[in-house]
Amino acid sequence: MSVLSRFSASSFFVVLMGGLIGAGCTTETDTLQSSAGPTSAPEESTATAAASSPPPADNRIYALLAADDSVLWAGTDHGLFRRAPSDSAWQHVRTGAAAARGRTHSMVKYLTEGPRGTLLSAHHSLYRSLDGGATWSSLKENVRHDNGGRSDVLLLAHTDSALFAGFANGGLLRSPNQGGLWSRVLGSEDRGARAFTEAPDGTLYAVLTDTYGSEPTVHRSEDGGTTWARLPDPPVPFRALTAARDGVLFGVGFGAGLEAVRSDDRGETWRPVRALERVVDFTRDAKGRVLGLGMDGMFVRDDDGWSRLSGPDTRVRAAVQALDGQWYLSTDRGVMRAPILEGDWSSVNRGLRGD
Repeated sequence: MSVLSRFSASSFFVVLMGGLIGAGCTTETDTLQSSAGPTSAPEESTATAAASSPPPADNRIYALLAADDSVLWAGTDHGLFRRAPSDSAWQHVRTGAAAARGRTHSMVKYLTEGPRGTLLSAHHSLYRSLDGGATWSSLKENVRHDNGGRSDVLLLAHTDSALFAGFANGGLLRSPNQGGLWSRVLGSEDRGARAFTEAPDGTLYAVLTDTYGSEPTVHRSEDGGTTWARLPDPPVPFRALTAARDGVLFGVGFGAGLEAVRSDDRGETWRPVRALERVVDFTRDAKGRVLGLGMDGMFVRDDDGWSRLSGPDTRVRAAVQALDGQWYLSTDRGVMRAPILEGDWSSVNRGLRGD
């Protein structure tokens, strides 16, 4: 996901899910309300380093997060890992009920950070930490509505005012208060939210598809995600979407093959981008430049257009820049680090993979 700006939030409530979707524009009118009957308390436990054998050499790293406290987080096939500046190796973190049973957290594909140390991790389930990762709570019972809250999470994102979570079934959910109160603002039980981005002017864009990842629709919000207007359907089902600093939108998805397109008119029309060969995702650097993460390397967009970066010639799934300026990549070779994007890359896998 693109690196979006931090948001501010009020106190949080533990509540249950309801959803209301209208035709055309949708409004955030149906929020989660506490059940009248007994409910399950959120699973919460202290996050600790796992006393287990190292993960295998093929442990896949899906997501990286450089938190504001300088701690690095990695979401992998074998759960959640953290690496503080003083650590010589990654620490395998136990969270939620898994920790209580002496097991590590399950697969983590998505990570994001909110204000005051709030962290979210997700794939099969959504977890939240309000204290920088020291303790974690499962939101499984808090974020549910028939199917939507029970299906896999496909995206996590944040803006200045809210958190967003996209589900394979159930559309796009919004929380204005650190993930305690959620409402569905886009989609339905049989529509999933696949991609999301925020433009420099604050306009939000989201992509929905059916359960199988086809029949894409693009939606735009100009009020922070409360209401959404449907745009003309895109040429491919986007799996990733980003907005450049000049407002140009870029999307990638599978049509006849892996295709990249751009829109210069806020999502009204799209045209091919031949320069982005085999790009599967996007992020942005501290200067606001868009980076294309590809099957065999990275691309960067400057004023003169797209160019390929010299660097690891392997698939790049995620890229983050830490507070000290160091860059970290999630690749098929594990996590790699360099002082600059076109620097000398070295592996940082101790404790993360068994290679």
